[in-house]
Amino acid sequence: MTNKIFLSGILSLSLFLTGSLTMAQNNTEQLNGIFYDLSTTKDGKGRMTITQSPFAYQLISDHIEINKKDGVTGYRIQIGQWSGTNSREKAKAQAADFKEKFPEFDPDIIYIPYDAPYYKLRVGDYRNRHEAFEIYNQIKRYYPNTAYIVKTRINYPKLDPPVITVDSTANKQ
Repeated sequence: MTNKIFLSGILSLSLFLTGSLTMAQNNTEQLNGIFYDLSTTKDGKGRMTITQSPFAYQLISDHIEINKKDGVTGYRIQIGQWSGTNSREKAKAQAADFKEKFPEFDPDIIYIPYDAPYYKLRVGDYRNRHEAFEIYNQIKRYYPNTAYIVKTRINYPKLDPPVITVDSTANKQ
């Protein structure tokens, strides 16, 4: 009887360890890609060697896994919400109206999520409240009673490359 319990315990432990190693291997493949990119020499640039504890490696792995799926916490501007009959159509009509008033606004960041029992019209993917506030000031002119900033999960926002202007006359001697 005790041999059966002992063998079943060993079998359970081996199955657990096999599953853990498989998950660790998937994360290792992702991280190896990152560390491989950093440690290889490209186009005459330098080479980086990374030495770290397994704990740091696991933290980075967990961070990648958490942020890979759901985006990050950020802000959007909610323009309206509707419930009841034809609420989805009302939200789509408001989105079309928004696109007409703000044609330069990227249509990929106009969202109509359903949060029972409401359809909501939200725009933007802003990393902080300040970024959202700049656009909010323009939007509230058209939607003064319904527009406000909400904290929510957002997609990774596009980072604009820095604009650098060079004064060609500055270094002339």
